[in-house]
Amino acid sequence: MVWLTVIGTAWPLVSEGKNIKKITVSDVDFKLNHGNMTPNLFNF
Repeated sequence: MVWLTVIGTAWPLVSEGKNIKKITVSDVDFKLNHGNMTPNLFNF
C-alpha cells in the first residue's frame, strides 16, 4: 500500500518498524514489515 501524505509525497503506510521476511517473486524483492503503530500493520 502506498499512502499519500498531506504534502503529496508517496511513502509506505508503515515507514518504521521491524523487517520480518524478505521474499523474491520473479526476480523482484519484497520485504514484509511489521509496523510499530496501533492497530497492527503489515506491509510489503
